[in-house]
Amino acid sequence: MTCRLFGITPPDFDGWSDGLPHPYDARGRQHMEFLRFYGEFVDLPYRMVIEGLRAEHPLLFGEPRPVLARPLAVDAAAGRD
Repeated sequence: MTCRLFGITPPDFDGWSDGLPHPYDARGRQHMEFLRFYGEFVDLPYRMVIEGLRAEHPLLFGEPRPVLARPLAVDAAAGRD
């Protein structure tokens, strides 16, 4: 549902292989890229993930902010060309 709202092709996932998101949207525009490869892990490297989130997105760990009460579709439509 979210992929469809934002015009993103859902990742292919068969339950066994890695299911990586596609770097291009349904219209062929690049919407993401992988900048770093951190390796492969047997288990989630929780501490590394949290430290990375804190470094790149400090507001996630700050004071709680109010949640906007509007449908996700409104945000999706606002982001389209």
